[in-house]
Amino acid sequence: MTVKEDHTPDRAPESVPVRTRPLVLTLLCLISFVYFGLLSLLFMAGLFNSAWITSVTNQYLSPADLTKVQTLFFFGAGFILHGFGFTGVLLIWNLRRKGYYFLGISCLLIATYQLLNPLTAISSTATYIILLLLFGLFSSAFIDFADIFRSRLTMPEF
Repeated sequence: MTVKEDHTPDRAPESVPVRTRPLVLTLLCLISFVYFGLLSLLFMAGLFNSAWITSVTNQYLSPADLTKVQTLFFFGAGFILHGFGFTGVLLIWNLRRKGYYFLGISCLLIATYQLLNPLTAISSTATYIILLLLFGLFSSAFIDFADIFRSRLTMPEF
């Protein structure tokens, strides 16, 4: 080992196994970036215009008696959940295991709300479930199951 002029050791680069993202996962991530990004922006716009949206909804839908707080809660929850979905896709793009958990939690919460709301089309709910299943097909690309089992089976050193 030699020392360079800037006092850093001159070592050969260590070989680190590089995980590559499959092409289909890349396309799925790009589509999901657009989907979750646009919906997050729309829900954020709804947050800023919730008073107007509440008044228009109450004016044109007579049985709907919404308050501003209900509208704020709806748009706030939608913005947060779609933001978590966007964050999850970003982490999956970087092949991080946490991303699938973020995406899974947000998709399941959104799909659960939509299943409990009788006015939501089933195709919208199916979109979130299918998206989660498609990302699950590529879970081996960003979740190293061998590391999970290895960390559970090794004994701690004292």
